[in-house]
Amino acid sequence: MAVRREAEEALRTSEIFNRAVLSSISSPISVLNRKGEIIQVNQAWQQFGEKNGAGSAIRNGIGLNYLDVCRNVSGSET
Repeated sequence: MAVRREAEEALRTSEIFNRAVLSSISSPISVLNRKGEIIQVNQAWQQFGEKNGAGSAIRNGIGLNYLDVCRNVSGSET
């Protein structure tokens, strides 16, 4: 059980660190999984979406395919 607790604590620490780094970057950043789905975004990404008139789903992007979001924002169908 001690090993599991240590692993869980290390994971929590890593997640906190990752969020801190992501939030400190002033450029729009989205983190993708292997399928190309957005799993995390920073504040600059959200502001970019707001400035471009994106709805909340696109602005936050979580769960959406990154390329689909880019196509929607740019108005491109391909």
